[in-house]
Amino acid sequence: MKPGKVKFPATKKGYDAATIKDVLPEGAAPFRRRLNQEVDITCIEEGFYGIICTPHDDMGMVMVVRSGDDHFPG
Repeated sequence: MKPGKVKFPATKKGYDAATIKDVLPEGAAPFRRRLNQEVDITCIEEGFYGIICTPHDDMGMVMVVRSGDDHFPG
């Protein structure tokens, strides 16, 4: 599997992006982008990465990024 890259551009003020604790593939490194900063991450481990905007988590601003061919359980 080739690593995948994800870009979080800083297009509006007041947003960030951070991994959700315990919603990462085994061996994946957590990250947190600071407010108003662009960041590129490389998803090396295959699986699902839970990402949240910490200032807006109460509004449900979350996402899941899939790396590789892993599938949702079930």
